[in-house]
Amino acid sequence: MKSMFLIIGGALLRIPFAGFVFSVFRTAFMWLHYFKGESGHFGLTDIFYACAHVYGAVIFTYQLQLLTAARNATSNVQLAVSTAIWVLWGLVIFSAGALKRTIYQRLLGLTFTIVPGVRYLPAIKDGGSALALVAMIVGAAFWIVGILNAISRSPIDPDDAAQDARSAHAAI
Repeated sequence: MKSMFLIIGGALLRIPFAGFVFSVFRTAFMWLHYFKGESGHFGLTDIFYACAHVYGAVIFTYQLQLLTAARNATSNVQLAVSTAIWVLWGLVIFSAGALKRTIYQRLLGLTFTIVPGVRYLPAIKDGGSALALVAMIVGAAFWIVGILNAISRSPIDPDDAAQDARSAHAAI
């Protein structure tokens, strides 16, 4: 039975497009396994985790776009709402990753903050306020990510903070 599946799989991989798709998934899986780290095991649940967040953000974005369109909002307001949803969702995922100290969640959160730039900037034809709006929201998100990253690196234990202060004062 196993050899039959290997023969069928080998035949499918000889199809140019199927081989390419398999190669892309295999490479992505290997990179994600690398980002998960030695202690964590990357698996199907991690893929479902990322897909569920993407699905939730897409559905929530379209629902709020429809709500703002029904309220006769301008296209800049709809763009700002869409950008803010992706950025806030990414910041929440990044914060959870910073608290748990998992690289995978941090990278997923950063990916979510980059999504508005990838999705909306190429669609902006005039370089007016819409471009500045998306750039400002994404830039603010990266500023917050930097703050969260600095906070997660700071010592939480007051004794550690006091020891660091004493050693810094002794160095002066």
